[in-house]
Amino acid sequence: MNNKEAIRITKDQLSKIDFKEVDKENHPTYDINAVQRMLKIATNKTMISGKLTTVMFQSEKRGIFMVKSSILMAGDEFVVLKGGYTIPIKSIIQIKQ
Repeated sequence: MNNKEAIRITKDQLSKIDFKEVDKENHPTYDINAVQRMLKIATNKTMISGKLTTVMFQSEKRGIFMVKSSILMAGDEFVVLKGGYTIPIKSIIQIKQ
């Protein structure tokens, strides 16, 4: 996945996004278990050093977006970003530190 393909947005724009489950045909190397592992690592790094993480995710109508934020928590279904913003895990394509 390439950052140039993704539309960069801010956290406050997340409320306008219709999230979509990752299309595995367009992302044949997609692995939900790898995404969940990266989320745990990113959450720990946020707690230890306050580092920001780039989250790339799939939307229903406009393709791929990316947002840069601290990840406060990763549950079973959603990721919680700083400020209380959420992204469904099933929509996340990639996590970058």
